[in-house]
Amino acid sequence: MFTKMCNRCKQLLPISDFYRQPSSSDGYFNQCKSCIKTIGQEERKGFSEEKKKQLSKNTNEWRKRNPEKTKATEKKTKEKYKRKHLEKVKARGRISSLIQKRNLVKPLHCQNCGDFAYLEAHHYKGYASEHALDVLWLCRRCHTQAEKLKVS
Repeated sequence: MFTKMCNRCKQLLPISDFYRQPSSSDGYFNQCKSCIKTIGQEERKGFSEEKKKQLSKNTNEWRKRNPEKTKATEKKTKEKYKRKHLEKVKARGRISSLIQKRNLVKPLHCQNCGDFAYLEAHHYKGYASEHALDVLWLCRRCHTQAEKLKVS
């Protein structure tokens, strides 16, 4: 396996951690993928609201001009997500299927605050198949709070 030194973080990393760049002597960027991502994030933090709006407008225009590429990219992204979060996708699918077949009844109010709002299924025991149906029906605000508590 080939390795390369990143010019920014000075780590010796596998070549797969570098983007390809045909014009470079070795065919790869001189900074690793994570450093390039960090640089991009830092640059975007400094953008004005006007610059952000212009970038968003440019992106939307490109998507309208290239619907096939956009569709292919979205499909690829969804497939990658499904592979990475298979249990989560299966658990959500089971809940959705049971609701459609009317074998599972979604309550009208949040089981935490009692608010009448659009409800989301919170898998409080995780997404493993044995817990796929163990859900609390929460409004967006309560669901977000529950997820934050689960992460901390």
